[in-house]
Amino acid sequence: MKSKIAIEGMAFYAYHGFYEEEQKIGGKYLVDVYLQYDSADSWLSDDLSQTVNYEIIYQLVKTEMDIPTKLIETLCRRIFDKVKEKSEISIGTPVYVTIKVTKNNPPVNGLNHVFVELEG
Repeated sequence: MKSKIAIEGMAFYAYHGFYEEEQKIGGKYLVDVYLQYDSADSWLSDDLSQTVNYEIIYQLVKTEMDIPTKLIETLCRRIFDKVKEKSEISIGTPVYVTIKVTKNNPPVNGLNHVFVELEG
């Protein structure tokens, strides 16, 4: 049995961006994490160690968001790698991960937000 867990709308104020001004002023970001895996054990055991602990995922994302990065593509990849590794170790089964990093109000007139999404 496959389950999909979504951790959406993690909001951060961070100092990412290519331009020096972005790195000084900072901006608002949203991060969404989706995990899909074989959940038969977690449904039967009712045991947190058999599933995804949202608090651990949030802390992994927060740690990466605290590291200033020029490109959100690079940031997204770091988050992806950490979440995938930690999830597979804790659950003990392969996990299909999707990470979406949204940058609000990028420094381009007329754009409300941009995002990068990575999955695998």
